[in-house]
Parts: sequence; structure tokens; C-alpha cells
Amino acid sequence: PIGLNPSPTHGWGTIAMREMEADQTVVVVSGPVSDFQTPYSFRTNNGRHVEPTGYGHFVNHACEPSCRIEYRPDGRPVLVANRDLVPGDEITFDYTLTEGDLAGSFQCRCPAKVHKVEKVEVAKPHKTVEVAHVH
Repeated sequence: PIGLNPSPTHGWGTIAMREMEADQTVVVVSGPVSDFQTPYSFRTNNGRHVEPTGYGHFVNHACEPSCRIEYRPDGRPVLVANRDLVPGDEITFDYTLTEGDLAGSFQCRCPAKVHKVEKVEVAKPHKTVEVAHVH
């Protein structure tokens, strides 16, 4: 039900491959658990961190996210759809709600009109121009 696509926000992004209803579990975040936070880890409900494997590794931040984090009884985070999703929708969550200091450590590139972290403009792709080297 999910896959990868180039993301306008950051590198690659996890996307919906089929329609999903609001409040449906979209991603179960799996991977090793540790006491250390990394740029890709998800905080558990007891303050530890899951280093995601698979599609969870490619879930990007958005100030107006498609998903939210909820926790299973074992403390593992899952991403649950905030709204109905259609194929091609990027799976995102708001890092500022759960990720503490990490949330302030990056520049936001999401398409929201109002940002919770510093917004940066994404450079538009430019043509490659061959330049003659002068010796």
C-alpha cells in the first residue's frame, strides 16, 4: 500500500500507492530501538528511539502532515492517516510534535503556507551548461 517516490520536500519520500481512509494505520515504524536520537529516528512513547528500516526511513516532515504518530501498546510508533489519502500522496508527519530538539535542527522545505520551523526556498532545477576550462 506504500512505496517510494522522489519528494519535492527532501530527497525520497514514502507515498501512498492506493487509497487509504482517514484514521487508517499507514506505516508501522519498525527497526532497532535505542536511547539515541538520529535525524531519521522516531521517538517511542517511553522516550527511546526507533531507527526506522524500510519505508519508515523515508517519511518526511510537513507542517500540514498527511499523518500523525500514535503508539501501539508495546510503545512502537505508527503513522495514522489524518485524512483520506490517494495514490501519490506523500506520507508525512509533523516532527515538531514528537521529535524535540531534532525538530529545530533542519530547514523546512514542505509546501505549507505557514511553517513551524524555519522555511527555506528550494532552488529550482537548472540546466547543466558545459563550460570551457581556461588554463
